[in-house]
Amino acid sequence: MVKVDRAFTWGIGKDPKSEVALRSILSLTQELGLLVVAEGVETEAQRTWLLEAGYPLAQGYLLGRPEPLEFYMGSA
Repeated sequence: MVKVDRAFTWGIGKDPKSEVALRSILSLTQELGLLVVAEGVETEAQRTWLLEAGYPLAQGYLLGRPEPLEFYMGSA
């Protein structure tokens, strides 16, 4: 699983380079068969963009408090 830093999420609607990076990261993780989580989702606009782009998972204060990667992986 890959977590995408909130610095990219923050740029949604503000910095086209962030959006290009987010699309590229999603494409790469899909090609590698990895799950991806977008961090730092704080607005409905960010959430909507991520859903439309194809991000399956997101976390941030809009949805709840951020969790460590182990939270998604379960206890191993």
